[in-house]
Amino acid sequence: MPATARGYSIASVSNLKAYVGLGSSTSTGNYLSDFWEFTPSLINKTVEGKFGINCNFYPNPTTNKFRTENNESLKKFESLSVFTQSGVEVKRFDLNAFNGAFDISELPNGVFYLMAENSKERVYAGKIVLSK
Repeated sequence: MPATARGYSIASVSNLKAYVGLGSSTSTGNYLSDFWEFTPSLINKTVEGKFGINCNFYPNPTTNKFRTENNESLKKFESLSVFTQSGVEVKRFDLNAFNGAFDISELPNGVFYLMAENSKERVYAGKIVLSK
């Protein structure tokens, strides 16, 4: 879940989907009001609309850098953030200065989630596996 780390959240599973949200921020203690839906089919691909953008990242897994096949989907966004599986942002790329490849070589091996963001929205863009 690429969101703020939290405590005291609630979660449930229904119709092969997982739902998690609410709770309080572990860094500020403030109560959170967001709610996330996890759909297994979104692990390996994304869909245009409510849950994300249509963007494929390759090579996946990667050893240091990755690219995207669909730069058009990212054009309306200002940044691409990389999150750990526990929801901690570990890298942010400025898409206005995009040079063709996203370098994550300084990160440890693992699965990372990608979120595209602009001043109005933040959407799931995909996942990337780093395996050195």
